[in-house]
Amino acid sequence: MTMQPGLNPQAESVLSDPTDGGGTDTEFDLPSRSRGQIARSRFLHSWTAMGGLIVFVGVVGFCYIYPHFYRWTWSFPDLKAPNVHPGQKGHILGTDATGFDLLAQMMQGTQRDFIIVVVSTAVSTFLGVMVGALAGYYGTFVDNLLMRLVDVMLAVPSLVILIVVARAYNLGDFGLALLIGLFAWMGLSRLIRAEFLGLREREFVEAAHAMGASGGRIIFKHLLPNVLSTILVFTTISAATAIIAETSLTFLGYGIHPPDTSLGLLISNGVDAADTRGWLFYYPGILILVIVLSVSLIGEGVRNAYDPRATRVRD
Repeated sequence: MTMQPGLNPQAESVLSDPTDGGGTDTEFDLPSRSRGQIARSRFLHSWTAMGGLIVFVGVVGFCYIYPHFYRWTWSFPDLKAPNVHPGQKGHILGTDATGFDLLAQMMQGTQRDFIIVVVSTAVSTFLGVMVGALAGYYGTFVDNLLMRLVDVMLAVPSLVILIVVARAYNLGDFGLALLIGLFAWMGLSRLIRAEFLGLREREFVEAAHAMGASGGRIIFKHLLPNVLSTILVFTTISAATAIIAETSLTFLGYGIHPPDTSLGLLISNGVDAADTRGWLFYYPGILILVIVLSVSLIGEGVRNAYDPRATRVRD
């Protein structure tokens, strides 16, 4: 073994043997992490985001599971117990004037609202991604045409249109969800377009062009994965907006109608009894507040997780 000048055999053995921790090639090697792994780590280390996620999953899970074990159902009243106060005669949150159990109706209303939120968010996300991707990737005429469509949709008073359409047609859950989703995609389309305008000039897109990849393959295979963070943030924010939209329409009398129920319908029915039987108004309102707040915290956590300016999480 050739000795280096100025080093004794023990020091040279330390430098040449990477297994004893002294090798300069491995001493400062750190495991590389993808952007998704870093974002997941940031999200899991955010107590507000995790708190919102736990509350949201807990509320939705409870409303789907507990009705199978609960004594009362949302569609059959207890005729012997109208206007029962919370905690009396086996009704945890009380009953209304006809004997319907409030807790059972709140659980059913949460299920109904959850379906509306999922469908409307899926519709708005799909439309926003497709319009923004096509406008940002192809540009020129396609961009001008689609962005003028977005401008027209933004200029239309969406709440008025929602009320007019809901009043003219007896919309069910699915129809109401589609209607909400059709007026909630414009913001995402602008965000996706802006990101695509920058991404389409990158080297990997030029390489895909040179290899003969089609426009559709480049959009779905190479560009959309790079805007996933934007889509996730919009999805969570859109979910909270959909809950408020359904509640507003139903409160005004243009959403869910009896014999179905929803949280907005419960608030609408309980507003007149807010002073005398406050549980009929305040309990559904508090549940909506909790759901919207938890979804908003999840959305804020996702945004911060993908934000490169956020504080770096140290493992």
